[in-house]
Amino acid sequence: MKKFCVNFVASLSIIAYSSYASGVTRLNQSDAKVNGEFSEDELVNSEESNSRQVGKKNHYNLRIGASRVSFPDVKYFEAFYGSTPTQFSISSDWQYYVSDYVNLGVGGQFSYLNIGGKQKINPDVSDPDPSELQNAEGKLSLTVLPYQLLLTASAKPFGSGSFLSIDFWLGYEELFYQEVRLQNSTTSAESTSTPSLNASDTPSKKTSQSSGGKSIVNTGWNNGVVAGVSLNFLINKLGEKSLGSMKRSMGLGAIYISPYFEMVSKIGSKLLIAQQKSNDISFAHQNIGLAFTFKTAP
Repeated sequence: MKKFCVNFVASLSIIAYSSYASGVTRLNQSDAKVNGEFSEDELVNSEESNSRQVGKKNHYNLRIGASRVSFPDVKYFEAFYGSTPTQFSISSDWQYYVSDYVNLGVGGQFSYLNIGGKQKINPDVSDPDPSELQNAEGKLSLTVLPYQLLLTASAKPFGSGSFLSIDFWLGYEELFYQEVRLQNSTTSAESTSTPSLNASDTPSKKTSQSSGGKSIVNTGWNNGVVAGVSLNFLINKLGEKSLGSMKRSMGLGAIYISPYFEMVSKIGSKLLIAQQKSNDISFAHQNIGLAFTFKTAP
């Protein structure tokens, strides 16, 4: 899993670096402007012109964001971990220019979530209500690592370079999860409940003993279909001069602030990339977040 994550992040890094490489030629030209061959007003006007031209040629997008995520199918999630933890993500895609109003592309996304929780004691009933669970000693943590392959589209209602664009994406997600329960020596492993107990199968388990007590690790996989949408508001005008340096050095033509919504529905088949069996527990999720979107200049 670690090796795959490294390779996946490396792929995204290559895409992002391509965005940087596309601006190398523009860097030399911009340095000449900064060194005095053009006035400051001409420099700003040039940057504004670049912003208007964004989206009129093939380009790359890089999005970095954070979102509040919920897992509605995990019955005991809120009882153990609370509600709406924060998930961080980075995505990149290449878009093909179709017209001044539409672009189509392909890309990928990698996300990370880690959250601590409280141990609970499962009462002597087969299917307890979350409110019936009682607090217990011991630490609890959950790590979730989703990665996605995406088809993307960008709609520009007012044409290329306008203050607003709308991004859509549809794709395939694989998700790895790991839950660690650290119990003291007086707590029985069988006396505690975990979110995985609402599944008909048992995730992979590893148990280790230390001076602090017994550590139980549950791991598993999910896969699903992802769909999302974002509204992208151009923020270049909020500080054209300060953003100019970043655009000249990294080849960026426009920067947007992007509220977004994403939903993942579980498939339940064998994973295509990781070649693992999908566990019965469903980590289908919904994300509401905010991101910065960087688009390369033409």
